[in-house]
Amino acid sequence: MSGTGLGCLSRSRLVRRIAGAALAIGLCSAGVQSASALTFVIDFKEVAQGTTADMFGAEATNFNVTSYGFAAGDYALVTSSIIAALEQDFRGIVTSGFNVLSPIPDGQELDIDFVIGDIGGGASNGDTDFYYVQVGSSVSDSFLGQACLGCVRGNPFGAVGAVVASIFTDNINALGGVGAALTSGDLLATTNAITGTLSHEIGHTLDLEHCYKAGSVTDNGNAPLLGTGALDMPNADRLLDREFSFSCNLNFSGTQTQNSVQTLVTNLGLRDAPDSVTELPEPAMGAVFGLGLLGMAAMRRRARRAA
Repeated sequence: MSGTGLGCLSRSRLVRRIAGAALAIGLCSAGVQSASALTFVIDFKEVAQGTTADMFGAEATNFNVTSYGFAAGDYALVTSSIIAALEQDFRGIVTSGFNVLSPIPDGQELDIDFVIGDIGGGASNGDTDFYYVQVGSSVSDSFLGQACLGCVRGNPFGAVGAVVASIFTDNINALGGVGAALTSGDLLATTNAITGTLSHEIGHTLDLEHCYKAGSVTDNGNAPLLGTGALDMPNADRLLDREFSFSCNLNFSGTQTQNSVQTLVTNLGLRDAPDSVTELPEPAMGAVFGLGLLGMAAMRRRARRAA
């Protein structure tokens, strides 16, 4: 769940981006974002904001990055990494051309957006269908996070603009069984631990339930994002990349299952991915490659003349 670099990309996006860069021509089609896209406004709490509460009354105050081993000046670095990883969890899900289990066609992604903002300030992207998630230290609660089940999509009952989830960074920081990973300035571990909880709780608001790690099916074999320590997921998995599952068990016997990716597709819908590459038939691709070679030859000839 790395926030930057090719390592955080799904295989489909990685291949598409490499192909686009190698050809260096205008094959990329602009992504068309639906006007009805759902936006989550992520409020990383700062000292100046004071305390806010979610729809259940759970309060959060400032997100102290120094407790994770970072300097206070690294606040933007940490929060930007978390947002990038959150976007990857939802919009970087592998497509059907790279995994037949995926219900998402190539060139498309979930119709959802994320922005950083303060509770009460609205969505900076102008979306009118938005909800808040507060991320900061807990005032009195001991859990890692909480959210309403299906209140945004699935069985909606949360009002637009409600604070539908909380992520308590101090409780995540104090997790046992993870050594010094969350106190030593480890950006990857910190990003994975906080983003995993953030994606998990947002998943709840979109009608996803807890599921077992055992028997789950994900694209890369990682633990499911809806896994939990209350069932069978060890805390050490929180330091690693996790994914929404194509299948996971909702009960120990496995008689109830959940396809988290399909539920997200059903409840969010799809849109064109902004970095999708137009697929060309093989002869056309050969012609494009030939044009690229001609261009390279022309540049070499010009270089010789200049020499």
